[in-house]
Amino acid sequence: MESYAKMPYSVLRISGNAEKTLNGITSNTLDAPRNAFLDIYGKIVATFYQQRLNGEIFIALPAKSLSASLAHLKPYAAIGKAMVETTQLQAYYLPEEDTMEMPGFKIPERQGCVLIAPNLPMALNQMDDDEFTLLRLERGISMQGIEFENEMIMNTDWKDAVSFSKGCYLGQEIVSKISMRGKPPKKLVRVAFEKEPQNLNIENSQLLTKAYSKSLGKWIAYCSLPSQIKEVKGGQIID
Repeated sequence: MESYAKMPYSVLRISGNAEKTLNGITSNTLDAPRNAFLDIYGKIVATFYQQRLNGEIFIALPAKSLSASLAHLKPYAAIGKAMVETTQLQAYYLPEEDTMEMPGFKIPERQGCVLIAPNLPMALNQMDDDEFTLLRLERGISMQGIEFENEMIMNTDWKDAVSFSKGCYLGQEIVSKISMRGKPPKKLVRVAFEKEPQNLNIENSQLLTKAYSKSLGKWIAYCSLPSQIKEVKGGQIID
């Protein structure tokens, strides 16, 4: 049976002058699956998935960042004459993009897709939290609120939520400066370990989410490392 995971996300609908408003305050183009709100310092307010539909834009963002996102977004929406509404829609991760037909719409992920829909896909088998964590680690899908918080976006693996050709947006100057230097100060990477990791013994580093992968026969962990680190004792950096 095909499976799904319910994501701890909230879904906003932005209507009215949505595109013009969002274009100036998001780090990516509005046709990309991933995007982000940044502050003036280039730090993440929220990373999110997005979809344009019938003149409206739907964004699915971590529920933990909802209040901060609304506080960040509403002043710009008021100036741009756009309407921001919370919805009852839910976000689900589907490991296989070519799954059965169901209500809602799908946003591509690196593997699989994110389904935005009003109800649970009852015909599917729901993964528990541990299964979803393992799948994310195997596929390289990090989540704000778990692997990172209000970090500089170039320190994370959500760099595909940034466009370097779209024009001006909030936080762009800082993002551009970091990119021009060639390296952000930190990087979020996955590391494969033969044995369960307990610590990294690397200054200014963090061992984050970890799980054992039976398919690889190794432990996989998300780690935050200084950018100059090329090797991790007892492990292999896999991205």
